[in-house]
Amino acid sequence: MKSLRRMELLIISLLMIVLTLITVILFYIQGKERTPIDHRSPEIISESYETKQYAYSEESGDQVKEPANPYFPNDLAVPLTSDQGRIKDQISFAIHSIRKTSILIHTNEGEKTFSTPPQNNSMILEAFGSINLSTAKADIPEPSDDEIIYIRFHAEDVVYSVAYDLNSNTYLLGGRRYYAAYNTIVYLNLFCRPSTILATLGEMRMADMETEDPSEYVINQSVHYKTSELKVQNQNFAEWDDQIKGDPKYIQQTHFYSILDDKIKTILVDEKNGVLFTGLSVFFTKGEVETADGISIGSSTYDVVSRLGEPSKMTKSRWSYQVDEKHYLHLYIKEKKVQYMSLSFL
Repeated sequence: MKSLRRMELLIISLLMIVLTLITVILFYIQGKERTPIDHRSPEIISESYETKQYAYSEESGDQVKEPANPYFPNDLAVPLTSDQGRIKDQISFAIHSIRKTSILIHTNEGEKTFSTPPQNNSMILEAFGSINLSTAKADIPEPSDDEIIYIRFHAEDVVYSVAYDLNSNTYLLGGRRYYAAYNTIVYLNLFCRPSTILATLGEMRMADMETEDPSEYVINQSVHYKTSELKVQNQNFAEWDDQIKGDPKYIQQTHFYSILDDKIKTILVDEKNGVLFTGLSVFFTKGEVETADGISIGSSTYDVVSRLGEPSKMTKSRWSYQVDEKHYLHLYIKEKKVQYMSLSFL
């Protein structure tokens, strides 16, 4: 009898040990299968950043909450502390914290997105951050929404969205329109409207960027040129400037904010003859113009060197001839031929 009692107690003890082990194992498995909380996920940050995720507009005296980017509802509006001064001084995040930039385009045919190449990311950021909100205000009617663009700035844990209108070259920030810089409009035309004449400015701007990296170009300071040889159609930059400003065939294409002199400037275009004027440069995109020595669009690099000599600055895509301390003749090269030409101030 006693031995039977001992056996029952032993069995009960063993069962309790087994149940305890099973309970421990189940808790362990459940803990392993549970999805860990990501404190950077949109679901977590959306609550604490709720007031920043929306742009506020006044309608009938009431604040109406609108998403900064309806196609990416978790994107945040760029938080400005003031509508005066440069954007980079009025935002709560550092420009250098942005890891990449992407573009969303909405048309009647749908949406498409693309990421800007890494080498162009800094150009887009600098163009945005350098806008002077005091100067760049655009008093224009609200653009149509037939082609909406959102510039998206990707930081470590969050994405900021800015609505941009390509037709007027304006950002929408804090319920107001501001003109964007030259780099922004030519770059976005190059990618969004590659067949337009403004897209050719984007091509040339990409070539210009090579010369901003000293490792990318060769400088030849020993060569001196006759200024008469570096005119286009027998006119220097100042003479072209005077002619264009008084010629009705040059149509106002768009405005842009000039970072260099803190002014709003206008791109004027003679599309028939392929001439564009930005205030600091005259660009020639068709072959009807030439230098005094007959260099024109389509001329070979061999002819250029034979007639003008070696350039004072040279990259793979742009050859520059210094006219004087402030002016240059630039030849844009593609496949060993002149693709475009420009006379530029600085």
